[in-house]
Amino acid sequence: MNPIFLKLAVLGGIIGLDTTAVGQIMISQPLVTGTIIGLLLGNLSVGILIGILLQLLWIAAIPIGAAIPPDSSLTTILATAIAIMAGKVSPASMMLAMMISIPVGLLTGKVDVLIRRINIHLVHRIERKLEKGELQALSRGIIIGVLFFFFKNFLLLLIFLPLGVIILRNSLLLLPEWSKRGLEISLGLVPVLGMAVILEGFVTRYRLPFFLAGGLVSLLIIKGLNFPLSGWIYTILILVGITLLLEKRVSGKSTS
Repeated sequence: MNPIFLKLAVLGGIIGLDTTAVGQIMISQPLVTGTIIGLLLGNLSVGILIGILLQLLWIAAIPIGAAIPPDSSLTTILATAIAIMAGKVSPASMMLAMMISIPVGLLTGKVDVLIRRINIHLVHRIERKLEKGELQALSRGIIIGVLFFFFKNFLLLLIFLPLGVIILRNSLLLLPEWSKRGLEISLGLVPVLGMAVILEGFVTRYRLPFFLAGGLVSLLIIKGLNFPLSGWIYTILILVGITLLLEKRVSGKSTS
């Protein structure tokens, strides 16, 4: 086995802990994870691109309370690694790498449920030992619970990293050119799907003007100095008017 698979599996186990078990310093977010893996494998741009695309898809999947979303960090590690390690990187290979990796991320979410059930039994066992005065059982139990989560990502990556590279390499050799072109087009449509996720989860009727205003301002900034000064003034006045009108409507509803 390639030693890099073992290193990636260990790193993936550590990053996976950040999702809920330890830290929660956001390194498990796809954008950060993809950047780390891309940097480690010598292709930073691919890591950032795949991280951005998967971040858009899972931006609303937040592990709050009992909610267990698919494992986006493992998906990002797997997609980035096999896209880079399978050979020549192309839009088709990146899209196919994500298609291979996303089902594994869904599977990992199911394994999470199993590990949490095991940890519940572990908690009850620790409680019984604490009642007997065995205080060291608490620290041991915490370590064991964390190790369960670590080995979940570690073992899955150790299995699916080499398997994913083999599948991606052979698929790129066997697929006809028209299907590769279709994969390239699909990669370009992923941001559209990600924006749809954002719109569904975050843009309400009252936030929509702010969302459109942000897009307008971004467009004007891209235009840069070619945009006349009068246009900037009118735009600012329109945005101020929208903001004041929106605040008036919201405050009127809250007092009624």
